[in-house]
Amino acid sequence: IECLLMAEGPEELEAAEMLRERRPEQVAVEMAAGAEAGLDVIESGAAVDCVVSDYRMPGMSGIELLRVVRDRYAGLPFILYTGKGSEQVAKRAILDDVTDYVEKDVGTEQYDVLAERINKAIRAPSGRRR
Repeated sequence: IECLLMAEGPEELEAAEMLRERRPEQVAVEMAAGAEAGLDVIESGAAVDCVVSDYRMPGMSGIELLRVVRDRYAGLPFILYTGKGSEQVAKRAILDDVTDYVEKDVGTEQYDVLAERINKAIRAPSGRRR
């Protein structure tokens, strides 16, 4: 699974490293610091099976990024993975057709949960594809 993980900056990309360590046989993670950098990766034609995005990023929120991805790549699974979410953010994400919404948690088990949600997102019979 080729996963593109976008976060506020390089220091917030620890989730990518944890996914690599805990699920190296299942998830290959490309990291991008910010939404614009992530869009550049997608638009370059790189293989991307699933986008995982933080909510708070400079220049463009995860919700705004979700809208852009839905407009340009309607079939690409998109998971909003955030610790700064709220009921309002979750509701907006659902209305904008997010594939899944995962709240960050304390501890390493959260990365197993995220990996399972990524697997589910790309393997679902009605799963979106780019």
